[in-house]
Amino acid sequence: MVLSQRELYALSPSIYSRVNGVFIAIFFTAGALGSSLVSPVLGRAGWLGICLLGTGLALAALGYVFTDPAHAKPSRRSPDQQTDRSPEH
Repeated sequence: MVLSQRELYALSPSIYSRVNGVFIAIFFTAGALGSSLVSPVLGRAGWLGICLLGTGLALAALGYVFTDPAHAKPSRRSPDQQTDRSPEH
């Protein structure tokens, strides 16, 4: 949560409070959904099911991060090699 809020502090102060409110609402909703999954899984599959559920959710999050173009690493080309920049005079 701290790393996510660090990104929010980098935003413009005029939109920070609105975005922070949405962030907290999503954080709470995700926690509530996770809690609602735990009880039935624990009843049916025990601790092994809980461990598998946690592993599955973590792998799904990693899969999202590694396939989302917004998380792509920036180009390592030097500014001279980039073709999208206009020449400076």
